[in-house]
Amino acid sequence: MLRPFLLQAALLSAVMGAPLPFNAYSEPFPDRVEGKLVQRQASSCPPSHLIIARGSLEPQGPGQLMAMANKIIAGTPGTTIEAVVYPATIENYGASSGNGTAAVAEMLSSFVQKCPNSKLALLGYSQGAQIIGDAVAGGGIQGVSSINPPIRADISSVIDAMVFYGDPRHNAVATYNVGTADKDGIFTRPTNQTLNTFSEKLQSYCNTNDPFCAQGNDIAVHLNYPQEFDDAAAAFVNKRFQSQQALAKAQGAPAPDSPPTPAQADPVPPAATLVRPEINSQPANSTATTAAISLEKTVGTPWAFAMKSVLGSEVVKRRERNAGIPKNALFEASKRM
Repeated sequence: MLRPFLLQAALLSAVMGAPLPFNAYSEPFPDRVEGKLVQRQASSCPPSHLIIARGSLEPQGPGQLMAMANKIIAGTPGTTIEAVVYPATIENYGASSGNGTAAVAEMLSSFVQKCPNSKLALLGYSQGAQIIGDAVAGGGIQGVSSINPPIRADISSVIDAMVFYGDPRHNAVATYNVGTADKDGIFTRPTNQTLNTFSEKLQSYCNTNDPFCAQGNDIAVHLNYPQEFDDAAAAFVNKRFQSQQALAKAQGAPAPDSPPTPAQADPVPPAATLVRPEINSQPANSTATTAAISLEKTVGTPWAFAMKSVLGSEVVKRRERNAGIPKNALFEASKRM
């Protein structure tokens, strides 16, 4: 069951190099976000706000979800963003996801306390989707990460929309699913951690053959969600924001403070892939092996066999084509196992 997870551990570690350091639980996202300037004044609350959790091994920030965020901002002006600060590593995945879950819960509590009348949406990719779901509905993986309770109902009730891409905790029969997948994720969400109460607020995107959310063997599927679904996902969030704002106005709810005005810069083009490769063809004997051995210790499953059995030529070709990986780099990585 965990073989696809181990596959990405080796694949992404090979293409990304050393993991990024863990900074802290959570903090406001820096003012400049890939070409768009967003400032949040401590004394004001935006009409709508995004909390964004990037996927594994992406650099700190919103990662591939920034393209969707820009579409949401364009449709709902005044929307501000925050990125979850957490490790997002494959190594020590349990600690990474556990820290991320705590970070999301802390950010939600802090924002709702400060701005209870603002509209709120949560966006998560891969491990980022998992930590959002685990914070909201309770979560953790038995034997891998700590088990945590769900956030308080008075906090979760303020959430207006959630979008997940490639959630490892995907449940194939959930009513909020979007996409072609008919299999559970590698860490499927159990019934006592259900997100069913959020079915009208959540869209979870998962396609057949995704290694994480559908136990498949094609990493390209996992990396293609922004290109395929950003327009639909952003439209879903904007519709939720606007309908909830109209409802609040009709009910006479107090409006949030005047939001800061985003300074527009050049549009941020959607990137083609989730990860940014930083490797060359020379041997590197540490990162992929270290990541996979760490996972073997964590989940007790051999990783080398999983890597070799799934790493077919078509996957490598797609990976090279989509991310610009030097030819045969992944084959060279597999030979070192």
